[in-house]
Amino acid sequence: MTITFPPPLKNRSTIGITAPSNSVPKAFQPLLDLAILNFKKRGFKIIEGKTVRRETRADKTTRASELEDFLLNDQIDAIFPPWGGNLLIDILPLLSWDKLKNINKKWIIGYSDISTLNFVYTLLTGTATAHSTNLIDLSAKNWDNVTSKWLNILETDSGIFTQISSKYCQSSWEKSHKPLGSGFYLDTPTFWRLFGENKEAKSTEFSGILLGGCLNTLKTLIGTHFGNITKFRQNFIGDSPLIWYLESANVNIYDIYDSLWQMKHSGWFNNTSGILFGRFYNCQVEKDLNIESTIHSVLSDLNLPILYNVDIGHSPPQMTLINGANATVTYHDGLGEIKTFIPRRVG
Repeated sequence: MTITFPPPLKNRSTIGITAPSNSVPKAFQPLLDLAILNFKKRGFKIIEGKTVRRETRADKTTRASELEDFLLNDQIDAIFPPWGGNLLIDILPLLSWDKLKNINKKWIIGYSDISTLNFVYTLLTGTATAHSTNLIDLSAKNWDNVTSKWLNILETDSGIFTQISSKYCQSSWEKSHKPLGSGFYLDTPTFWRLFGENKEAKSTEFSGILLGGCLNTLKTLIGTHFGNITKFRQNFIGDSPLIWYLESANVNIYDIYDSLWQMKHSGWFNNTSGILFGRFYNCQVEKDLNIESTIHSVLSDLNLPILYNVDIGHSPPQMTLINGANATVTYHDGLGEIKTFIPRRVG
């Protein structure tokens, strides 16, 4: 078996908005309304679930039921949750995975806690998913050149899709979306880093199958049948090497260290061609440990090319990375490029 890619999005495609993680309270609903308006102006139809507009997240049974209904609804072409949050893991045991393996495929799009769903959905069903911006962050009238690629890549019928690193990234959420509809506040020059790089310019290139998400949540899957990388290889990708991409937010550096250590010793990094780390947003470092020393202590013996400060995660903008897709990563002197291969659909 191989990875299955959902059909490309088209004009008049229907986007299903459901909240398998956190709902959107009243204070943030104006952003949601603007994002939906942007989608409608671009020709999309919208179906919004009852889990979306609430002051607190819906109970796990309701969230699981609505998500599954949307996945089974052939009138819906893609699932785009409003944003992430917490406790998406609670719905995983409630979904009918055997049934979901045999449905008409559709894109699931998002990051943060949504990457929990994307990761597991790809592992268990062999369906490509899109780690990308959250819907609520598309409230700006004009999207930046990196963020906007989510739509370009999901509209691609087949071929090689190229994304290049951003020129500027956002250092804090304090000034974003102010005024309403202004979007991200990109104030800091972007500079990808190659682990071990000295003052001389260095380059690297590696290829493999993309897989990853938010480290905060993926670590909870280690050792469960929802995170069985060995079985995923057996069922869908065989001996193809992986390109892992990981990002994190609002955690202590010790938590990142522990998570990477557990991933490594659980075999997740076996047969890996390279690792991409996003910008670790609001990461509390310690006197004896920072990002660079964590990578060195836990991962240097893998002898892999490792890039960090990549356009992934909670410090926008971020690239759209397709779980299950073949990709080639190229880096030179602070700049990066990711080429993703989208196969022609059969049937």
